[in-house]
Amino acid sequence: MDRHLRGRAHVYCEPNCRAINPVWLIDFLTDKQVIVGLLTIAVLVAQVWVYAKQAAYMRDGLSATSNAADAAKRSADIAEQTLRLTQRAYLTIIESQFGNFAVGKFPTLILQFRNDGHVPAVLSEWAMSLAANEDVPPVGERELDWKPHNVVLSQNQVGTMESGVGDAPPLTSEQWAGLLDGTMTLRVYGALRYDAGFGIAGETGFALQFDPNARHVALHRRLISIPAAGYNYVR
Repeated sequence: MDRHLRGRAHVYCEPNCRAINPVWLIDFLTDKQVIVGLLTIAVLVAQVWVYAKQAAYMRDGLSATSNAADAAKRSADIAEQTLRLTQRAYLTIIESQFGNFAVGKFPTLILQFRNDGHVPAVLSEWAMSLAANEDVPPVGERELDWKPHNVVLSQNQVGTMESGVGDAPPLTSEQWAGLLDGTMTLRVYGALRYDAGFGIAGETGFALQFDPNARHVALHRRLISIPAAGYNYVR
């Protein structure tokens, strides 16, 4: 045996020996530096994978936190809106009648209204107008002369207000007879404005008509609500 081959295994090679018997690959893979390098690369790849997973978990966590915050804000907004709607003041008209309702007199309108809410209502202004022998105008076209009025109504408290109906002239004998037999119509419309609490501007609108057929009540109390579009509201 040749001394140069002593201590080494002899591998018979045909041409293209490296392709058939890759001794060079065995030497390469058994080299300590190569092994350390491959292990280092594997560790780096594993670290990159771990960091990527952690980043994904963080993104998911941030997204979940953001969604939870949004849901909490929506719940808080709904709770606040519910509180505003359930606790705010509401002025409801509970009684209406004419004053000075007779031949030769200027009719007035007397309204009773109650705060059906939970916080005080601060009445700030009101407006009323008369329509004789004509329909009430559409809400968007009504011309109201708003007058200041300062009164505070607590929960369930009733307030009363009396006012002349615009520039209404005294009722003549002919008008009085027309009202009684139904050949003349007399309507009054308007609104009350007030602070309903929680920064809400409240308003109560009305449209009323004299009803000659309501014979079970006195003449001055024969007022009924009329279904005029946009009137008779509380908001």
